[in-house]
Amino acid sequence: MNLHPFRYGTAASAALFIWATAASAAPDAKAVADSLVAAATAAGSTASYEAAAANGDDVVVTNFKTTQRGATLTVPSLVIAAPVARPEGGFTSPHVTFDNVTGTKDNAPSMSWQTGVAEDAILLTPEEVKARATVRPFRSVRLTGIKLASSEGAAPVTIDEVVSDFGDVKPGEPRGFAMRAGPIKATIDVLADTPNYRHVLELLGYSDLTVNVASEGGYDDKTDTLFLRSFSIDTANVGKLTVSGKFSGMSLGRIAVKDDSVGTTAQAKLDNLQVHFANSGIVERVIDMQANATGSTRDEVIEQATAVATVTFMLAGNIAFSEKIATAVGTFLADPKTLTFTATPATPVTIGKIFAAAIGAQETLPDLLGVDVKANEP
Repeated sequence: MNLHPFRYGTAASAALFIWATAASAAPDAKAVADSLVAAATAAGSTASYEAAAANGDDVVVTNFKTTQRGATLTVPSLVIAAPVARPEGGFTSPHVTFDNVTGTKDNAPSMSWQTGVAEDAILLTPEEVKARATVRPFRSVRLTGIKLASSEGAAPVTIDEVVSDFGDVKPGEPRGFAMRAGPIKATIDVLADTPNYRHVLELLGYSDLTVNVASEGGYDDKTDTLFLRSFSIDTANVGKLTVSGKFSGMSLGRIAVKDDSVGTTAQAKLDNLQVHFANSGIVERVIDMQANATGSTRDEVIEQATAVATVTFMLAGNIAFSEKIATAVGTFLADPKTLTFTATPATPVTIGKIFAAAIGAQETLPDLLGVDVKANEP
């Protein structure tokens, strides 16, 4: 039987209208907000909200709060853009914004930021959170206008911007990540509770510091292995410290949510490590400060520092490393450009064992970790 063209067209139009109406129906705001609370609870936090309402295709959650380890974040208006329910639970969203956030630690103001946005967000189910599912929760997160509370009477530490990017989850490959933060600006007043450190900075001629931080690497969820391609702290008129390496058994998920994060970290193992320092002014300031304090010349200070580094390991019986450190330190202090330490242990060493040696048997560290040191090399 042939359908009349008019009737067929009318039926198709009606079906299209019904589909479009259903697709654009307001999302269940309460269900979205409740799923946020459930996911936060599964991660070891407590969470609550004041109200949830649909605004077109979006959901606006008012006064969302989450608390973990005595630290509370309050989001006045959490906006989930066009949330779409996932078959297994939770939802996806092209972006989630969380502006004007404030934080407290033990009921005292601790931090705040002006704008926040997460792109390509996926809210996991409580079961996925507990199972540490291999799912990328968002493609990127960007915070701006950050303020960190400091000592009473001191100006807060400010951070212009923090941006984190996360790679796609691919079977058999580590999850890639990259982060940059800065400029981070602080005055030495933040060290009011540690006057000795503040006094040293004053003697070195620093009244404030400007820092940029960046990191890049990958993380393998199956083996809890962290591949740190680069983690750098670049401080103006001080220097740039760059760390790279591989850490196995580094359970980032458990470290983030468990109270015994120190114990968990101690079980992680160092496979290899490189620490590279590029001087941009602090070494000269330290040498000059020491020369002024002791009435010595710069050359005498360099000789004394080199001797101390050498004798430390020579007296402990590590003559081979004492000669190596003497050559590198002497070269570096005479013309302070770069100093590079590498650690390549024969077998991975736990972080706990490294700290124990650093506290009670420093002379064993070079052999334990297979340490090498070089000066003024690229």
